[in-house]
Amino acid sequence: MSGPDDRTWTLHLGQPERKVLGELLEQLAGVVAPLPAGDDPLEQLVGITAADRPMDPAVLRLFPDGYGTPEEAAEFRRYTEGPLRQAKVATIQVMRQSLESDPVLIDAPVASAWLRTLNDLRLFLGTRLEITANEDEVIDRVEADPQTYAVYEFLGWLQQSLLEQIVDA
Repeated sequence: MSGPDDRTWTLHLGQPERKVLGELLEQLAGVVAPLPAGDDPLEQLVGITAADRPMDPAVLRLFPDGYGTPEEAAEFRRYTEGPLRQAKVATIQVMRQSLESDPVLIDAPVASAWLRTLNDLRLFLGTRLEITANEDEVIDRVEADPQTYAVYEFLGWLQQSLLEQIVDA
């Protein structure tokens, strides 16, 4: 990744990396897609959803509970999950569009979308891989699914590289 003085960075990705990122973005978009609105016209107007707590731990990691008690968490989720889902879809779309250029040009707003989306991808995959702070468990996970772990590490490398470019600019 390189960056000229105008705070636009150039990312050179091969076709295999683009394909992997495209597939991951497609999967993530399906997971974070907005939920259907209820029948109440006011709720539809302001984007309130009756979102249930996700059963999938990886999805729950992307949309965690906001408060301790189940009732408070449900109320918080009702008002925040719809807009949060829309924001995640928007950042995925920005990343998708930027991947269409060769090389990929990343300016500050696009970098922000990339960082958010890369973070979501890593949270999602990390939860799927059951990565914890316990180093022995991580080694077990790598041995169990080396390909997914390699993708997880690639996403981390992209995220770190982009952050380093931004900080150095």
